[in-house]
Amino acid sequence: MIPFRQVFVPKLWYENLDTTSGNYVADKPQRVMREFTGNEEIPMLDLRPLLQRAVRSGVQVHFKKDARWTIDGHRIAAEALSLFLKSSGYLN
Repeated sequence: MIPFRQVFVPKLWYENLDTTSGNYVADKPQRVMREFTGNEEIPMLDLRPLLQRAVRSGVQVHFKKDARWTIDGHRIAAEALSLFLKSSGYLN
């Protein structure tokens, strides 16, 4: 699952946050999807934790002007996907 860019850029997060509802949770899409895929026994790779760790360590995973991934963002996702597919038995 690919998280939206605002999760990693606090300024964008608060600019796009609907404070009127009072119940917006950043990881709700991931939690809902994890619950669904778990109930249906569908393998899921959530990239949010990996990309968050990278951003916290100073890696720029998105371009500053848009939501596209940088080379580092693509590398992190590709490495995670490769490991996920191999450990799940989809690739040898």
